[in-house]
Amino acid sequence: MKAHSSRISSVSFEGFRLDTTNECLWRLASSGTAPERIDLTRKTFGVLRFLIENRGALITHDALLEAVWPDVHVQPEVVKSHIQTIRARLGDSAQRPRYIETLRGRGYRFVAPVEIPVTELVPAVNGESFGGFAGRTSELQQLCAAMDQARCGNTQVVVVTGEPGIGKTALLRQFVAAQRFERDDAWVAEGHCVEGYGGTEPFYPVLQALGQLCQGTGGSEVVKALVTLAPTWAWQLPGHVASQVRESLHRQLPGASRERMLREIRGLLSSLTQTQPLLLIFEDLHWADYSTVDFLAALARQPGALRLMVVVTYRPDEAALTEHPIEQLHHELALRGLCRELALGPLPRDAVLAWLTDRDHTDPAEEELSFLIAQRCGGNPLFMRATLADLVERDMVRKTVTGWRPLAPLAAIGAAAPHTITRTLEGRIRRLGADERNLLEAASVAGLCFSSATVAEAAGLSAEQFDDLCEALARTQRFIQRSGVKRFPDGGAAAMFCFDHALIRHAFYGRQGLTRRSRLHRQIAERLEAIYARDQRAEVAYELGHHFADARDWLKAIDYLRIALQTAKVRFAYREAQSILDFAASLTIRLPADLRPLKSFEFAEARASLYAAAHDPRAEAAWIELEEQARTIGRLDAQLRAMLGLAYVFSWSDRQRCIEVLNDALTLSASHPDLRVSALVRVSAYVRRIWTDGWSHADLTECETAMRALRETGDPLLIARANMEHSMLCIISTRYREALGTVRANYQILFEHAVEHPGFDLARATWMVRLGTAWAQLFLGELGRSMESFEQGMASYHENGDYFAARTLEVYRGWLFVHTMDYESVIDMYERFVPASNSSDRAVEADAGALLPVQHRACIVLAGLAYIGLEDGARASALFAEAQRQLDATPIMFDWYWRLSIEWGTAEAAMMAGDHRTARSRAEAFLKLALATEDRTWQALAWDVAAREALASGDAVVALEHINAAFAVTEGFETPLADWRLHRTAAAIHEAHGDAEQADVQQRHFMSALERLSNSLPRGGQIGQRLLALSAS
Repeated sequence: MKAHSSRISSVSFEGFRLDTTNECLWRLASSGTAPERIDLTRKTFGVLRFLIENRGALITHDALLEAVWPDVHVQPEVVKSHIQTIRARLGDSAQRPRYIETLRGRGYRFVAPVEIPVTELVPAVNGESFGGFAGRTSELQQLCAAMDQARCGNTQVVVVTGEPGIGKTALLRQFVAAQRFERDDAWVAEGHCVEGYGGTEPFYPVLQALGQLCQGTGGSEVVKALVTLAPTWAWQLPGHVASQVRESLHRQLPGASRERMLREIRGLLSSLTQTQPLLLIFEDLHWADYSTVDFLAALARQPGALRLMVVVTYRPDEAALTEHPIEQLHHELALRGLCRELALGPLPRDAVLAWLTDRDHTDPAEEELSFLIAQRCGGNPLFMRATLADLVERDMVRKTVTGWRPLAPLAAIGAAAPHTITRTLEGRIRRLGADERNLLEAASVAGLCFSSATVAEAAGLSAEQFDDLCEALARTQRFIQRSGVKRFPDGGAAAMFCFDHALIRHAFYGRQGLTRRSRLHRQIAERLEAIYARDQRAEVAYELGHHFADARDWLKAIDYLRIALQTAKVRFAYREAQSILDFAASLTIRLPADLRPLKSFEFAEARASLYAAAHDPRAEAAWIELEEQARTIGRLDAQLRAMLGLAYVFSWSDRQRCIEVLNDALTLSASHPDLRVSALVRVSAYVRRIWTDGWSHADLTECETAMRALRETGDPLLIARANMEHSMLCIISTRYREALGTVRANYQILFEHAVEHPGFDLARATWMVRLGTAWAQLFLGELGRSMESFEQGMASYHENGDYFAARTLEVYRGWLFVHTMDYESVIDMYERFVPASNSSDRAVEADAGALLPVQHRACIVLAGLAYIGLEDGARASALFAEAQRQLDATPIMFDWYWRLSIEWGTAEAAMMAGDHRTARSRAEAFLKLALATEDRTWQALAWDVAAREALASGDAVVALEHINAAFAVTEGFETPLADWRLHRTAAAIHEAHGDAEQADVQQRHFMSALERLSNSLPRGGQIGQRLLALSAS
């Protein structure tokens, strides 16, 4: 039997439910108790899903690898580890399987009986042009539930509403496809109203649907029923009823009334639904003839026990504009509970991202593109398709083997407006009254959202007139919607309104001439300055900058953008900061020649700092350009800052260039006349040199000498900046608690003064506190707090559009998963990130969405350690060998630290394989590297490996010496990640010596240390299950 993959979104089996919408498993509890969610890694979930979709069939290892790991080379042993995880989550046994049966040497079979709810079968339906169907899961489920009710003899009427292009038709196509896929037991017929014609011919969509039934399977039965039960309808279907029959009917039906036709159609539907259910879909009823509305009213008001479901769609704005009776009928039926309502709103961000991509992972470039499309199009699928097609046609984006990639500045992509949409909107705009059109044109100058307080005067209206017109437009769902009430600093308040989409605002804005727009921009800007006092304008600085720029007051615009940039930085609004910088760059070229260089440098430095803190691949080019600008303007302090930034981004890909720039900065700093600046540069340079090149006592001494010099100055801000840098040394020298306190206290000082000191690199400080806090907590054994810090940091970066920083934190979170023994989570991360970076047609750094080399390397090493945890030494060794090859070929920052991990893992793999010679050699290399650092956790881990290898080789005496050395290096230090391992090894060594008493003491210490670690994990969570099980054993 050939394995296949279907699109089941939910399936239940013996106490569990597989939820493919949320990619998780639910443990079903007894009645009245909520089910328990069980999270699985993406690949583990994929294995379980594939087995269930092919339940009862033998699934070979190769079939699983092909289905779950397409185009990625992994060892077959990987499948075994995922099967073990699934069995652990299900409480299953390989010896007596209830769910997954192992057929030795052949594969696996899912053997539990399953139940697939009808409402959960949703097949894939191809999208149009660009992107497929996405989102609308709840709406699909509601439609399926209504169809289930109809099958049981409860007539259902569903009203689907939404603006043009929101996806009403796409939703119904998906629903119909689902019904045909799951049971194919119902007649399905559709009728469409057409503007103009559809509103003049009585019962137009109903006749269209009846014609489809006559043509479909069982059509002859339908025709027979028509002639017998609904002759007035049969006579109006010349293409389906024989001419002689129609002539006979015509003679029998002189002047048939509408009431008779309604009675007949009801009798016909009652007869047809005796044999099988019937689904009728009528679209665009805002153009429907009134007779069709009467038909729906009669059917809904006296539903009866028909196996019938009727779905109608219409646009509320069009219906309100013409006062069409479908709107009144809808409200009446809803009030009386005679219909279900589905009001389709914009697609949410995650659905837009799913629409854009067709892979099980995304990268920062695609996430930003999806945000721009969602923001520009307001989650409207029609606008989204048109916009993406337009961007492709204009060579602004391109789809590559690794995903969608921008080919133009993001600001230009975000401002794109396809002519097809503009033309479509223009027809609707022309139907507005003159006052409405004038108001919306003036409002479009104000921005996406607006109020009478700022726009009424510019529109030539009183505030009352303005609000009344806006309320009428919002009530009839034409172009704008209400958005609450805003209170202003001057004590006033006004109702806020927003355009439905940025593209709608663009259409109104583009209808006006340049002179009028410039005048309106100045009027609105001056009104904002009147409302907001000078010290209150940070809130609206970006708006003011835009307005004065379009009023051609460049210098004033630049000044407001400086304020807006500082506000964005302290709010961690990365995306907004980038937008401000893009806009400022377009304005600085218009400044007088004497002002241009300094203004340009200020904004360029802010951009480079943001890129570097975000680990954005564009950072290197930004810092190179900045360093050149600094030399040109002759500002030594600016040049030194630029050199430090340049060294940092060089460290991601070229260690030698990084060290050279740091050395040059140290030399140049000696000539700076301000000793405070020189000392701060020395602190930063020596910290970065240690992180890049490895631990150095000489560099540490120089760094601490510079720290003392700074402290003597008493400058709290410079001291705080130096302390933040110095804390990074504490993190890698077992001073974890000191590092934690330092980053928290000093970051707060910098944050409080960031607005008045725009030269602070707050973005870098924020990155250090995000990573430093989580890393220090991890090494202090506060595993739950570390996880919380990682997740908060990732969420914060993601929410603010800083996708590169979010992904970098996710990579480093893998180190936490190694110590919580959540090895599958590490492997899942590796499989999502690394294969995409290894595309055969381009180098890693050539792809805008790829990992940086430093992150790529970390993923490989962490995955190797995860495979060690899963006792897959062969796979781990291959990964360590690849990481070592990269270290040798392209030295970069932190290689010395990851080399410790490689030696640790390689020694473990050799011991696992019983290769004592290699294990001893690797253990010695590991120990040599660890002792060259000041990190006692690593030193203890290295002595532990050496002790275990000596014990495995039969030398218990040397093993005891080594484990005693391990305890000696941890004396007086907090090393919880190593402690439990040391006590476990010590217990085994003392047992080998025959010292049962000491073995028992060490065993108790082992359990106590392990318990402290496991107690730091959140109860009831999914992380650390192996660690918890080990501490409970």
